[in-house]
Amino acid sequence: MTSRLTTPIATPPAISTPETAQTPSPATPAPTRAGYITRRPDPADRRRIRVAARLEAVARVREVYEPYYARLTQLFADYSPDEIAVLHDWFTRASTLAATYLEEHCRPD
Repeated sequence: MTSRLTTPIATPPAISTPETAQTPSPATPAPTRAGYITRRPDPADRRRIRVAARLEAVARVREVYEPYYARLTQLFADYSPDEIAVLHDWFTRASTLAATYLEEHCRPD
């Protein structure tokens, strides 16, 4: 197939750095223990906790995922915009179907 795609479809997700991260998360103990993030009180609001990625962790994440995203971009280049639209539609609908099914059948009663 010839690529008619002019811009990459897959781009790496934005990674918060210590200067930009402000969202607390209840699921931070494991990443904190692993050394990926830090948790510090917000000096402006004692109710908040500032969660920040450690710079070493950001570098490691980029090291692992940037080659993956480059491969995804190459893969998408093999498809036309119309073909990508069909793939997007299918995955969107399949994800919704899966979430609905799990909600209906796998929730504890």
